[in-house]
Amino acid sequence: MKKPDKLPTFTYHYFLDEAGDPSFYGKGKSIIIGIPGVSSCYFLGMINFKTDLDTIRKEVVQLQQQVDQDPYFKSIGSIEKKRNKHGFYFHATDDIPEVRMIFFKYFNSLDCSFEAVAGRKIPSLY
Repeated sequence: MKKPDKLPTFTYHYFLDEAGDPSFYGKGKSIIIGIPGVSSCYFLGMINFKTDLDTIRKEVVQLQQQVDQDPYFKSIGSIEKKRNKHGFYFHATDDIPEVRMIFFKYFNSLDCSFEAVAGRKIPSLY
């Protein structure tokens, strides 16, 4: 009897990230929620890619190189700083709106799903 061919297995890759400041308390155990620089909410997000990660990574690297070599972005301080330190990479906090749009359009083309949980930081509940 012939051994059946091995069925392909599927791997799902989940990536987590957060937004907001998780701090509740400052010096002397005083509540710091709501003061400038300390958010009143905290978010945890998860993305599930249903596409081969090697392909995604290669495409992201190509897109980074495209932005890095584009004459339009040559004099942008945040891009120049990354280029000189470690090479250009995407990071929404540092990227100008035009670069965010480039990455958004790429990201929007991927087969993936996103879920997030938003929590209000209410000290009496914790």
